[in-house]
Amino acid sequence: MKNDTKRAQILRMLIISAVVLAAILLLDGLFIQNLKNSSVNLINVAMIYYFSVAGMYLMLGLGGSMSMCSIAVMGLSAFVCGYTNTKLGWPILPAMLAGVVSAMLLCLLVGSLLLKLDGRAFMFGTMALVYIGTSVFQNFSEFTGGPNGTSGISKLTLFGKTFSSFKSWFVLLAILCYLLILLLHRIKNTAFGRSLMAARDDETAAYSLGVNVYRTKLIAFVISGALSGVGGALYAVHNGAISASLFAFSTQQNFVIMLMLGGVMSPVGALFGSILVNYLPEIARSAGSYLNMIYGILIILLMIFMPMGLAGLIKDGFARLKAMNKKKMTPAAKEGS
Repeated sequence: MKNDTKRAQILRMLIISAVVLAAILLLDGLFIQNLKNSSVNLINVAMIYYFSVAGMYLMLGLGGSMSMCSIAVMGLSAFVCGYTNTKLGWPILPAMLAGVVSAMLLCLLVGSLLLKLDGRAFMFGTMALVYIGTSVFQNFSEFTGGPNGTSGISKLTLFGKTFSSFKSWFVLLAILCYLLILLLHRIKNTAFGRSLMAARDDETAAYSLGVNVYRTKLIAFVISGALSGVGGALYAVHNGAISASLFAFSTQQNFVIMLMLGGVMSPVGALFGSILVNYLPEIARSAGSYLNMIYGILIILLMIFMPMGLAGLIKDGFARLKAMNKKKMTPAAKEGS
């Protein structure tokens, strides 16, 4: 019986994956290839940002801890990738891996110290890391290139295909985002994910159930660092050049908006939030200097009317439709009886 259930789940997952892959290829052929390079770049960068936003979802949505250092971790990974590739001559894949490992090590070090503090102190501590990172990225010229940044990063080549243009990146990034969504859903349904959510809801109760809250949150923080590291490495290779200005605190603020808009409890919603917020300047180009005001109003409206983001709004809408259909069917059933 259990084997039949597993087979059914695997078959359903294969069907869903095939449909998603077909949708990505169709979207690429009919829509993406007809857009301007600047518009495709915005969409690609939004999907790269999603890796950092996904790390925030893991920490906040599942763990209940607000981490505000994703952009610093992403920047470290990007610069390590750029340094090992351009200065040390490493091939691009090992250079990207070095960036991810450095991000994980940073989160292991910082998390082992900051996660001993309460939630507010942890959040402010991670914010401080962003300012430290910005200073290092701007001034440590031997490593980052200083104000000029790092350029000349090699192109990515996979299975004989070289990703030399923004449009060539879309399918790869979309597939990676889909795989990340599957990973996040899998983490949520594991014993680790349940322990993380138990710590989020009530740390005392989680302790009484045998959950090591500190270790659980530290593992989650390292995983979130790995995700931001992947995003940073992808950013470096996708752009071919990076500078300190790309990893400022203003981008971290955008990450928060992306997560809140899409839905703190929804990996899929967070992806759409990332794309929407990153593409908003293109949509509201005429707003100019008023864009920050629009962001502020958007956050206020979100907190009042959509505290669970777009994903929560859609979920509530389906629940209401289901309830309305149930009410309509109940009188009909009574008349029939």
